[in-house]
Amino acid sequence: MYKCTYCSKTVAPGTPCKKVVKTAIFRHPFRPKVHRRWGYDKQGRPKQEWVDDKGGVGPQIVSEHPICPDCAIAKNIV
Repeated sequence: MYKCTYCSKTVAPGTPCKKVVKTAIFRHPFRPKVHRRWGYDKQGRPKQEWVDDKGGVGPQIVSEHPICPDCAIAKNIV
């Protein structure tokens, strides 16, 4: 059960939902020593080490809007 973004109608349970998704390209910065990784040293004792997060560039969802099947057909979102 959800409310359509366009017509504000509450849709019955089990009705398929189309989603309009807006994305944007984001740059995530390099972060030093933020992830903890566990391993073993040469004597077999548990040891932790901190590793870097390399960051990067990629798409990220900015907003999602659920749309009922009637509005999806009317707006040509199929």
